[in-house]
Amino acid sequence: MKRQTAVLIWASAILLLVVTCCIVFFVSSMGGSTKSGTYQAFVCPSGKIEGYSVYYKSGVYTIEKEDGIWKLEGDRKADLDQSAIEKMIGASSNISAIGTLSRKDLEKFDLSDVMTVSLDIDGADDVDIRFLGTLDSQCAFRVSGDRTTYVMYQTSRDILTQTLDSLRVTSVFPQLADADTMPDYYQYIDYDGAVTEVRLKTSSELATGKNNKYMMERPYRREVDDDLFEQQIAVKIPAIKAKSFVNTPDDDKSVYGLDKASRAELSFTWDKQRETLYLGKSENGAVFAMKEGKPEVFLINSSLIEFLQIEPFFVLDSGILKNAAEKVTGVKVEQGDMVYDITSSKINDETRQYFLNGKAASSYVFNEILESLGDISFKNEIDKAPQNTGDILITVYYENEGSQSISLVKTNEKSYAVFLNGKAEFEIYSEDVDELMEELKEAINNPARMD
Repeated sequence: MKRQTAVLIWASAILLLVVTCCIVFFVSSMGGSTKSGTYQAFVCPSGKIEGYSVYYKSGVYTIEKEDGIWKLEGDRKADLDQSAIEKMIGASSNISAIGTLSRKDLEKFDLSDVMTVSLDIDGADDVDIRFLGTLDSQCAFRVSGDRTTYVMYQTSRDILTQTLDSLRVTSVFPQLADADTMPDYYQYIDYDGAVTEVRLKTSSELATGKNNKYMMERPYRREVDDDLFEQQIAVKIPAIKAKSFVNTPDDDKSVYGLDKASRAELSFTWDKQRETLYLGKSENGAVFAMKEGKPEVFLINSSLIEFLQIEPFFVLDSGILKNAAEKVTGVKVEQGDMVYDITSSKINDETRQYFLNGKAASSYVFNEILESLGDISFKNEIDKAPQNTGDILITVYYENEGSQSISLVKTNEKSYAVFLNGKAEFEIYSEDVDELMEELKEAINNPARMD
Protein backbone atom coordinates (compact mmCIF):
# COMPACT_ATOMS: atom_id res chain seq x y z
CA MET A 1 0.00 0.00 0.00
CA LYS A 2 2.82 2.36 0.93
CA ARG A 3 4.61 1.53 -2.32
CA GLN A 4 1.45 2.32 -4.35
CA THR A 5 1.09 5.65 -2.53
CA ALA A 6 4.71 6.58 -3.25
CA VAL A 7 4.30 5.67 -6.92
CA LEU A 8 1.16 7.82 -7.15
CA ILE A 9 2.99 10.77 -5.54
CA TRP A 10 5.92 10.48 -7.94
CA ALA A 11 3.60 10.13 -10.91
CA SER A 12 1.70 13.27 -9.86
CA ALA A 13 4.95 15.19 -9.45
CA ILE A 14 6.15 14.14 -12.90
CA LEU A 15 2.78 15.06 -14.41
CA LEU A 16 2.88 18.48 -12.71
CA LEU A 17 6.42 19.05 -14.03
CA VAL A 18 5.36 18.15 -17.57
CA VAL A 19 2.31 20.44 -17.41
CA THR A 20 4.45 23.29 -16.05
CA CYS A 21 7.00 22.86 -18.86
CA CYS A 22 4.20 22.87 -21.44
CA ILE A 23 2.77 26.09 -19.99
CA VAL A 24 6.19 27.74 -19.99
CA PHE A 25 6.80 26.62 -23.57
CA PHE A 26 3.36 27.91 -24.63
CA VAL A 27 3.85 31.27 -22.95
CA SER A 28 7.31 31.51 -24.43
CA SER A 29 5.99 30.75 -27.90
CA MET A 30 3.38 33.50 -27.43
CA GLY A 31 6.04 36.10 -26.70
CA GLY A 32 6.82 35.75 -23.03
CA SER A 33 6.46 38.68 -20.65
CA THR A 34 8.03 42.12 -20.38
CA LYS A 35 11.12 42.15 -18.18
CA SER A 36 13.42 44.96 -17.13
CA GLY A 37 17.11 44.71 -16.38
CA THR A 38 20.40 44.94 -18.27
CA TYR A 39 20.99 42.52 -21.14
CA GLN A 40 23.96 42.06 -23.46
CA ALA A 41 22.15 41.93 -26.80
CA PHE A 42 25.24 41.85 -29.02
CA VAL A 43 29.02 42.09 -28.62
CA CYS A 44 32.00 41.74 -30.95
CA PRO A 45 35.45 43.38 -31.34
CA SER A 46 34.95 46.74 -33.05
CA GLY A 47 38.07 46.13 -35.14
CA LYS A 48 36.34 43.18 -36.78
CA ILE A 49 33.58 45.36 -38.24
CA GLU A 50 34.54 46.11 -41.86
CA GLY A 51 31.25 47.37 -43.23
CA TYR A 52 28.27 49.26 -41.85
CA SER A 53 24.95 49.77 -43.62
CA VAL A 54 21.95 51.73 -42.43
CA TYR A 55 18.59 51.00 -44.06
CA TYR A 56 15.81 53.57 -43.81
CA LYS A 57 12.44 53.62 -45.50
CA SER A 58 13.80 56.36 -47.75
CA GLY A 59 17.04 54.63 -48.70
CA VAL A 60 20.30 53.11 -47.57
CA TYR A 61 23.97 54.02 -47.25
CA THR A 62 26.99 51.78 -46.70
CA ILE A 63 30.41 52.71 -45.39
CA GLU A 64 33.37 50.35 -45.71
CA LYS A 65 36.80 50.26 -44.17
CA GLU A 66 39.60 50.50 -46.72
CA ASP A 67 43.23 50.65 -45.58
CA GLY A 68 42.08 51.79 -42.16
CA ILE A 69 39.90 54.60 -43.58
CA TRP A 70 36.10 54.56 -43.68
CA LYS A 71 34.79 55.33 -47.16
CA LEU A 72 31.35 55.67 -48.66
CA GLU A 73 30.28 52.91 -51.01
CA GLY A 74 29.71 54.40 -54.45
CA ASP A 75 31.56 57.63 -53.63
CA ARG A 76 35.09 56.93 -52.47
CA LYS A 77 35.98 60.65 -52.58
CA ALA A 78 33.32 61.69 -50.06
CA ASP A 79 34.87 63.48 -47.10
CA LEU A 80 33.77 61.53 -44.01
CA ASP A 81 34.31 62.35 -40.34
CA GLN A 82 36.45 59.40 -39.26
CA SER A 83 36.14 60.22 -35.57
CA ALA A 84 32.32 60.28 -35.68
CA ILE A 85 32.25 56.99 -37.58
CA GLU A 86 34.58 55.27 -35.12
CA LYS A 87 32.28 56.31 -32.25
CA MET A 88 29.29 54.83 -34.09
CA ILE A 89 31.18 51.61 -34.85
CA GLY A 90 32.25 51.36 -31.21
CA ALA A 91 28.63 51.69 -30.08
CA SER A 92 27.49 48.98 -32.51
CA SER A 93 30.11 46.50 -31.25
CA ASN A 94 28.64 46.44 -27.75
CA ILE A 95 24.84 46.76 -27.70
CA SER A 96 23.06 46.58 -24.37
CA ALA A 97 19.32 46.43 -23.69
CA ILE A 98 17.37 47.80 -20.75
CA GLY A 99 14.76 45.05 -20.95
CA THR A 100 12.86 42.58 -23.09
CA LEU A 101 9.35 42.68 -24.54
CA SER A 102 6.49 40.27 -24.98
CA ARG A 103 4.69 40.15 -28.29
CA LYS A 104 1.63 41.68 -26.69
CA ASP A 105 3.55 44.65 -25.32
CA LEU A 106 5.29 45.17 -28.64
CA GLU A 107 1.87 45.97 -30.11
CA LYS A 108 1.85 49.19 -28.04
CA PHE A 109 4.90 50.50 -29.95
CA ASP A 110 4.72 52.70 -33.04
CA LEU A 111 5.94 50.28 -35.69
CA SER A 112 5.88 52.75 -38.60
CA ASP A 113 9.55 53.79 -38.41
CA VAL A 114 11.47 50.57 -39.01
CA MET A 115 15.23 50.79 -39.54
CA THR A 116 17.99 48.22 -39.85
CA VAL A 117 21.72 48.32 -39.24
CA SER A 118 23.74 45.60 -40.96
CA LEU A 119 27.26 44.81 -39.77
CA ASP A 120 29.83 43.19 -42.07
CA ILE A 121 32.07 41.32 -39.62
CA ASP A 122 35.43 39.87 -40.63
CA GLY A 123 35.40 36.07 -40.39
CA ALA A 124 31.75 35.85 -39.35
CA ASP A 125 28.25 36.11 -40.78
CA ASP A 126 26.67 39.52 -41.19
CA VAL A 127 24.65 40.68 -38.22
CA ASP A 128 21.46 42.72 -38.56
CA ILE A 129 20.08 44.89 -35.79
CA ARG A 130 16.45 45.61 -36.65
CA PHE A 131 14.77 48.53 -34.92
CA LEU A 132 11.07 47.67 -34.81
CA GLY A 133 9.39 50.71 -33.33
CA THR A 134 9.29 53.30 -30.58
CA LEU A 135 7.22 54.09 -27.51
CA ASP A 136 7.90 57.28 -25.57
CA SER A 137 11.71 57.35 -25.22
CA GLN A 138 12.25 53.63 -25.85
CA CYS A 139 12.92 51.57 -28.95
CA ALA A 140 12.22 47.86 -29.53
CA PHE A 141 14.84 45.90 -31.48
CA ARG A 142 16.02 42.42 -32.41
CA VAL A 143 19.41 41.00 -33.32
CA SER A 144 19.62 38.43 -36.12
CA GLY A 145 19.92 34.90 -34.74
CA ASP A 146 18.17 35.86 -31.50
CA ARG A 147 14.38 35.47 -31.06
CA THR A 148 14.29 37.88 -28.12
CA THR A 149 12.74 41.32 -28.55
CA TYR A 150 14.88 43.81 -26.64
CA VAL A 151 14.35 47.39 -25.57
CA MET A 152 16.90 50.23 -25.67
CA TYR A 153 16.63 53.96 -25.23
CA GLN A 154 15.74 55.81 -28.42
CA THR A 155 18.85 57.97 -28.04
CA SER A 156 20.94 54.78 -28.29
CA ARG A 157 19.14 53.86 -31.52
CA ASP A 158 19.82 57.34 -32.90
CA ILE A 159 23.56 56.87 -32.30
CA LEU A 160 23.49 53.61 -34.28
CA THR A 161 21.37 54.98 -37.16
CA GLN A 162 23.01 58.35 -37.79
CA THR A 163 22.27 59.97 -41.13
CA LEU A 164 24.99 60.06 -43.74
CA ASP A 165 25.05 63.86 -43.57
CA SER A 166 25.90 63.72 -39.85
CA LEU A 167 28.94 61.56 -40.67
CA ARG A 168 30.33 63.87 -43.31
CA VAL A 169 32.90 66.55 -42.59
CA THR A 170 30.55 69.52 -42.41
CA SER A 171 33.27 72.15 -42.02
CA VAL A 172 33.88 73.35 -45.58
CA PHE A 173 37.48 74.30 -44.76
CA PRO A 174 38.42 71.95 -41.87
CA GLN A 175 42.13 72.76 -42.18
CA LEU A 176 41.39 76.27 -40.89
CA ALA A 177 39.83 75.11 -37.62
CA ASP A 178 43.02 75.70 -35.64
CA ALA A 179 44.59 78.36 -37.85
CA ASP A 180 46.19 81.22 -35.92
CA THR A 181 47.02 83.16 -39.09
CA MET A 182 45.06 85.30 -41.54
CA PRO A 183 44.64 84.83 -45.31
CA ASP A 184 47.31 86.03 -47.73
CA TYR A 185 44.78 86.61 -50.51
CA TYR A 186 40.99 86.96 -50.79
CA GLN A 187 38.73 87.24 -53.81
CA TYR A 188 34.96 87.14 -54.13
CA ILE A 189 33.24 87.24 -57.53
CA ASP A 190 29.53 87.90 -57.10
CA TYR A 191 26.79 86.43 -59.30
CA ASP A 192 26.76 89.60 -61.39
CA GLY A 193 30.53 89.45 -61.95
CA ALA A 194 31.47 92.21 -59.45
CA VAL A 195 34.89 91.46 -57.96
CA THR A 196 36.35 92.20 -54.54
CA GLU A 197 40.06 91.39 -54.37
CA VAL A 198 42.32 91.90 -51.35
CA ARG A 199 45.96 90.86 -50.97
CA LEU A 200 48.86 91.27 -48.60
CA LYS A 201 51.04 94.27 -49.35
CA THR A 202 54.45 93.90 -50.89
CA SER A 203 57.50 94.76 -48.81
CA SER A 204 57.88 98.11 -50.61
CA GLU A 205 54.22 98.96 -49.97
CA LEU A 206 54.65 98.14 -46.30
CA ALA A 207 57.66 100.43 -46.14
CA THR A 208 56.04 103.40 -47.87
CA GLY A 209 52.37 103.17 -46.94
CA LYS A 210 50.32 103.19 -43.77
CA ASN A 211 50.53 100.54 -41.08
CA ASN A 212 47.90 98.32 -42.72
CA LYS A 213 49.14 95.04 -44.16
CA TYR A 214 46.36 94.56 -46.76
CA MET A 215 45.79 96.25 -50.11
CA MET A 216 42.55 96.12 -52.12
CA GLU A 217 43.06 95.67 -55.85
CA ARG A 218 39.41 95.66 -56.95
CA PRO A 219 37.08 97.47 -57.13
CA TYR A 220 39.35 100.16 -55.58
CA ARG A 221 43.11 100.18 -55.42
CA ARG A 222 43.26 101.37 -51.85
CA GLU A 223 44.63 100.27 -48.51
CA VAL A 224 42.35 98.07 -46.43
CA ASP A 225 41.70 98.58 -42.74
CA ASP A 226 43.21 95.39 -41.29
CA ASP A 227 40.81 95.12 -38.36
CA LEU A 228 37.72 95.65 -40.50
CA PHE A 229 38.82 93.11 -43.10
CA GLU A 230 39.81 90.46 -40.57
CA GLN A 231 36.75 90.83 -38.33
CA GLN A 232 34.11 91.32 -41.02
CA ILE A 233 35.43 88.83 -43.57
CA ALA A 234 38.49 86.72 -42.75
CA VAL A 235 37.45 85.23 -39.39
CA LYS A 236 34.10 84.16 -40.87
CA ILE A 237 35.60 81.93 -43.57
CA PRO A 238 36.57 79.03 -41.24
CA ALA A 239 33.04 79.06 -39.79
CA ILE A 240 31.40 78.07 -43.11
CA LYS A 241 29.70 74.69 -42.65
CA ALA A 242 27.61 72.42 -44.84
CA LYS A 243 24.00 72.04 -43.74
CA SER A 244 23.24 68.94 -45.82
CA PHE A 245 24.51 67.09 -48.88
CA VAL A 246 22.90 66.19 -52.19
CA ASN A 247 22.83 62.43 -52.73
CA THR A 248 24.08 61.42 -56.19
CA PRO A 249 24.43 64.99 -57.59
CA ASP A 250 23.34 65.63 -61.16
CA ASP A 251 26.19 65.90 -63.66
CA ASP A 252 24.54 69.04 -65.01
CA LYS A 253 25.58 71.55 -62.36
CA SER A 254 23.30 74.23 -63.81
CA VAL A 255 20.52 72.41 -61.92
CA TYR A 256 22.05 73.91 -58.77
CA GLY A 257 23.20 77.18 -60.33
CA LEU A 258 26.79 75.93 -60.06
CA ASP A 259 27.70 76.13 -63.73
CA LYS A 260 30.40 78.65 -64.61
CA ALA A 261 27.95 81.13 -66.14
CA SER A 262 25.67 81.24 -63.08
CA ARG A 263 27.74 80.76 -59.93
CA ALA A 264 29.51 83.08 -57.54
CA GLU A 265 33.06 82.23 -56.41
CA LEU A 266 34.99 82.63 -53.19
CA SER A 267 38.75 82.10 -53.51
CA PHE A 268 41.52 82.60 -50.98
CA THR A 269 45.06 81.60 -50.11
CA TRP A 270 45.66 80.71 -46.47
CA ASP A 271 48.94 79.28 -45.16
CA LYS A 272 50.03 78.87 -48.81
CA GLN A 273 46.99 76.68 -49.57
CA ARG A 274 44.61 77.81 -52.30
CA GLU A 275 40.87 77.11 -51.95
CA THR A 276 37.88 77.92 -54.16
CA LEU A 277 34.22 77.57 -53.22
CA TYR A 278 31.45 77.81 -55.81
CA LEU A 279 28.05 79.16 -54.72
CA GLY A 280 24.83 78.54 -56.66
CA LYS A 281 21.08 78.90 -56.31
CA SER A 282 19.24 79.59 -53.06
CA GLU A 283 16.69 77.14 -51.70
CA ASN A 284 14.71 77.51 -48.46
CA GLY A 285 17.26 79.75 -46.76
CA ALA A 286 20.29 77.81 -47.98
CA VAL A 287 22.66 78.02 -50.96
CA PHE A 288 23.93 75.16 -53.12
CA ALA A 289 27.72 74.93 -53.06
CA MET A 290 30.68 72.79 -54.08
CA LYS A 291 34.44 73.03 -53.71
CA GLU A 292 36.71 73.22 -56.71
CA GLY A 293 38.04 69.74 -57.47
CA LYS A 294 35.48 67.99 -55.23
CA PRO A 295 32.38 66.10 -56.43
CA GLU A 296 30.09 66.80 -53.45
CA VAL A 297 27.22 69.25 -53.82
CA PHE A 298 25.97 70.55 -50.50
CA LEU A 299 23.85 73.28 -48.95
CA ILE A 300 25.11 76.13 -46.76
CA ASN A 301 22.82 78.22 -44.57
CA SER A 302 22.61 81.64 -46.21
CA SER A 303 23.36 83.34 -42.89
CA LEU A 304 26.86 81.82 -42.84
CA ILE A 305 27.88 83.49 -46.09
CA GLU A 306 26.12 86.85 -45.75
CA PHE A 307 29.51 88.42 -45.04
CA LEU A 308 30.49 87.89 -48.67
CA GLN A 309 27.97 90.55 -49.66
CA ILE A 310 29.66 93.30 -47.63
CA GLU A 311 30.36 96.38 -49.71
CA PRO A 312 34.12 96.72 -50.37
CA PHE A 313 33.91 100.37 -49.32
CA PHE A 314 33.24 99.34 -45.72
CA VAL A 315 36.60 97.59 -45.25
CA LEU A 316 38.75 100.32 -46.80
CA ASP A 317 41.11 102.53 -44.84
CA SER A 318 38.89 105.62 -45.06
CA GLY A 319 41.49 108.33 -44.46
CA ILE A 320 42.44 110.45 -47.45
CA LEU A 321 46.18 110.45 -46.66
CA LYS A 322 48.14 107.89 -48.63
CA ASN A 323 50.75 107.48 -45.93
CA ALA A 324 51.08 107.54 -42.17
CA ALA A 325 50.64 111.04 -40.68
CA GLU A 326 53.99 110.90 -38.91
CA LYS A 327 55.70 110.86 -42.33
CA VAL A 328 54.12 114.16 -43.43
CA THR A 329 56.63 117.01 -43.67
CA GLY A 330 54.38 119.69 -45.15
CA VAL A 331 50.86 120.61 -46.26
CA LYS A 332 49.79 123.20 -48.82
CA VAL A 333 46.09 124.15 -49.05
CA GLU A 334 44.72 126.49 -51.77
CA GLN A 335 41.20 127.90 -51.77
CA GLY A 336 40.63 130.66 -54.32
CA ASP A 337 43.21 133.38 -53.61
CA MET A 338 44.08 132.01 -50.18
CA VAL A 339 47.15 129.82 -49.80
CA TYR A 340 48.16 128.09 -46.58
CA ASP A 341 51.60 126.53 -46.78
CA ILE A 342 52.93 124.93 -43.62
CA THR A 343 56.26 123.12 -43.73
CA SER A 344 58.76 121.49 -41.42
CA SER A 345 62.48 120.90 -41.75
CA LYS A 346 64.95 119.00 -39.61
CA ILE A 347 67.60 120.76 -37.55
CA ASN A 348 68.84 117.44 -36.23
CA ASP A 349 67.39 114.00 -35.54
CA GLU A 350 65.31 115.28 -32.63
CA THR A 351 64.50 118.88 -33.52
CA ARG A 352 62.47 120.44 -36.33
CA GLN A 353 61.59 123.98 -37.42
CA TYR A 354 58.09 124.86 -38.64
CA PHE A 355 56.92 127.64 -40.95
CA LEU A 356 53.50 128.86 -42.10
CA ASN A 357 53.58 130.97 -45.24
CA GLY A 358 57.22 131.72 -44.48
CA LYS A 359 56.63 132.76 -40.85
CA ALA A 360 57.91 130.74 -37.90
CA ALA A 361 55.26 128.41 -36.54
CA SER A 362 55.00 126.10 -33.55
CA SER A 363 54.96 122.31 -33.59
CA TYR A 364 51.54 122.60 -31.93
CA VAL A 365 50.08 124.46 -34.93
CA PHE A 366 51.68 122.03 -37.36
CA ASN A 367 50.30 119.00 -35.49
CA GLU A 368 46.82 120.53 -35.14
CA ILE A 369 46.62 121.10 -38.90
CA LEU A 370 47.94 117.62 -39.57
CA GLU A 371 45.41 116.10 -37.15
CA SER A 372 42.53 117.93 -38.85
CA LEU A 373 43.73 116.67 -42.23
CA GLY A 374 44.07 113.12 -40.89
CA ASP A 375 40.50 113.25 -39.57
CA ILE A 376 39.07 113.73 -43.05
CA SER A 377 37.64 110.35 -44.08
CA PHE A 378 35.43 108.94 -46.80
CA LYS A 379 31.71 109.37 -46.31
CA ASN A 380 30.45 107.18 -49.14
CA GLU A 381 31.06 106.11 -52.72
CA ILE A 382 30.21 108.32 -55.70
CA ASP A 383 27.94 107.00 -58.42
CA LYS A 384 28.82 109.75 -60.89
CA ALA A 385 31.87 111.97 -60.41
CA PRO A 386 31.43 115.73 -60.95
CA GLN A 387 33.75 117.89 -63.03
CA ASN A 388 37.05 118.49 -61.26
CA THR A 389 36.79 122.23 -60.61
CA GLY A 390 39.36 122.14 -57.79
CA ASP A 391 37.38 124.16 -55.23
CA ILE A 392 40.07 123.30 -52.67
CA LEU A 393 43.49 121.95 -53.63
CA ILE A 394 45.62 120.11 -51.07
CA THR A 395 49.21 118.97 -51.57
CA VAL A 396 50.71 116.72 -48.91
CA TYR A 397 54.49 116.25 -48.75
CA TYR A 398 56.03 113.09 -47.31
CA GLU A 399 59.55 112.56 -46.05
CA ASN A 400 61.60 110.89 -48.81
CA GLU A 401 58.39 109.69 -50.50
CA GLY A 402 57.25 112.51 -52.76
CA SER A 403 53.87 114.21 -52.53
CA GLN A 404 50.15 113.59 -52.83
CA SER A 405 47.67 115.81 -54.71
CA ILE A 406 44.07 116.04 -53.49
CA SER A 407 41.32 118.05 -55.15
CA LEU A 408 38.02 118.77 -53.39
CA VAL A 409 34.83 119.68 -55.27
CA LYS A 410 31.68 120.75 -53.47
CA THR A 411 28.74 118.48 -54.34
CA ASN A 412 26.20 119.71 -51.77
CA GLU A 413 26.09 121.43 -48.39
CA LYS A 414 27.21 118.31 -46.57
CA SER A 415 29.69 116.76 -48.98
CA TYR A 416 32.76 117.22 -51.14
CA ALA A 417 33.85 114.89 -53.89
CA VAL A 418 37.51 114.01 -53.37
CA PHE A 419 39.79 113.52 -56.38
CA LEU A 420 42.81 111.33 -55.63
CA ASN A 421 45.30 110.82 -58.44
CA GLY A 422 42.86 112.64 -60.71
CA LYS A 423 40.02 110.19 -60.00
CA ALA A 424 36.92 110.76 -57.85
CA GLU A 425 35.47 107.64 -56.25
CA PHE A 426 34.36 108.91 -52.83
CA GLU A 427 32.75 111.81 -51.01
CA ILE A 428 33.90 113.31 -47.72
CA TYR A 429 32.04 115.27 -45.04
CA SER A 430 31.91 119.06 -45.46
CA GLU A 431 32.24 119.56 -41.69
CA ASP A 432 35.63 117.78 -41.70
CA VAL A 433 36.86 120.13 -44.44
CA ASP A 434 35.41 123.14 -42.61
CA GLU A 435 37.35 122.20 -39.46
CA LEU A 436 40.58 122.02 -41.45
CA MET A 437 39.97 125.44 -43.01
CA GLU A 438 39.13 126.97 -39.60
CA GLU A 439 42.34 125.54 -38.18
CA LEU A 440 44.34 127.09 -41.02
CA LYS A 441 42.69 130.52 -40.56
CA GLU A 442 43.48 130.48 -36.84
CA ALA A 443 47.05 129.43 -37.59
CA ILE A 444 47.54 132.38 -39.95
CA ASN A 445 46.52 134.77 -37.15
CA ASN A 446 48.79 133.16 -34.58
CA PRO A 447 51.24 130.68 -36.15
CA ALA A 448 53.42 130.44 -33.03
CA ARG A 449 50.67 129.63 -30.54
CA MET A 450 51.36 126.75 -28.16
CA ASP A 451 47.79 125.74 -27.15
